Amino acid sequence: MSGARIEIAASILNADLGALREAVQAAEAAGVDRIHLDIMDGHFVPNLTFGLATVEALRSATKLPFDAHLMILSPGLWATRYVDAGCESVAIHVEAPDQHRATLDAIRDSGGRAGLAIDPETPIESCRLSEKMGEKGHAELVAKRRRSVTSGAGRSDHSGLHGYRHRTRAFGRKSLR
Repeated sequence: MSGARIEIAASILNADLGALREAVQAAEAAGVDRIHLDIMDGHFVPNLTFGLATVEALRSATKLPFDAHLMILSPGLWATRYVDAGCESVAIHVEAPDQHRATLDAIRDSGGRAGLAIDPETPIESCRLSEKMGEKGHAELVAKRRRSVTSGAGRSDHSGLHGYRHRTRAFGRKSLR
């Protein structure tokens, strides 16, 4: 795994809401590779954060790719809208009561990279990931999760969101590279 490029995704979750454009531009100037947006609806998780209008407004602030992590109750209704708003990648939660495979396919069909996020408390065996991601997506998820466990790469652990902890990142395309 030596020689692999590590990408830095700057989360703007704790940025000053009155100066989000400036926070995004400061992150870009600091050399990050992408902007991570934690989208919370106040239902799936207790916090309420950014929505489509914020993403659309921030899109003109940078050329960096946006990485949306949807912690929302109905990602199937919203995921492709985040791609349309300028997010390169969109992750939905395996714990959300939704048609995961259809949502992931819709994200890909819209031109985005699709991913599943999994709460660390959720037993991976109970997720039925092949059914939700398709065989190729599942194979990539398992490979990335294995690398995450051994190297710490590819994992995002947001603690302190009212006790809600989650781990993310399994972005896959229709074909593995």
